[in-house]
Amino acid sequence: MSHDREDDWDAGLAEVLKVLLDRGTTITADIPITVGDVEVLSLKIQPLLLSSFATAKQVGLEIPTSVKKKDV
Repeated sequence: MSHDREDDWDAGLAEVLKVLLDRGTTITADIPITVGDVEVLSLKIQPLLLSSFATAKQVGLEIPTSVKKKDV
């Protein structure tokens, strides 16, 4: 049986996402997109919270009523 590195990558990525969503995390980033030496786009991500619905509820965050689990 052959061992596929892509399967390892998929399994690893899935595990990382599971941990991040179970524990919750925040991301802040400043990502410049340049062509040559010219910045053509700058993405600024102010604190972005990633978590599962259960984790958000556990830490006291309210989920907007327009968002339901079945919609996600």
